Amino acid sequence: MKKFLFLPIFAFGLMVPEQAEAQDVGAKDSTSKVSSENKVFETMDQKPEFPGGRQGLMIFLSQNLTYPKEAEKNRIEGKVLVQFIVNRDGSIVDSRVIKSVHPLLDAEALRVVNLMPKWKPGEVKGKPVRVRYALPVTFKIPTDDLKY
Repeated sequence: MKKFLFLPIFAFGLMVPEQAEAQDVGAKDSTSKVSSENKVFETMDQKPEFPGGRQGLMIFLSQNLTYPKEAEKNRIEGKVLVQFIVNRDGSIVDSRVIKSVHPLLDAEALRVVNLMPKWKPGEVKGKPVRVRYALPVTFKIPTDDLKY
């Protein structure tokens, strides 16, 4: 299989803001207060972090991302934006494509995001919280005639 150029364009802190503090994604108790365990924060004191930081994430993606053969054959390229939640325990849940390129590239980006190990969770006031996160994954087929 040909090697391809994977351009990890990381936007650490690229949060897709929908509300200023948190979003209610869980059940409400009898007094209609949102359970603090189910809030999804988009602003926090400490951002979630992949084990090994940016470099660790780049290595993980480059080792696990495979360019779909049909997409490579048809020269399909682009940036897939995958959104997910980093849970309080660091696990990744609710991943979905929010900017699609092609079903083949979308599926591969989602597959790899769902393979990720637990992250260091985000924190608010020193306590771990659920954080919505968006990760761009760029697929680029290298040209064989690169000149230096």
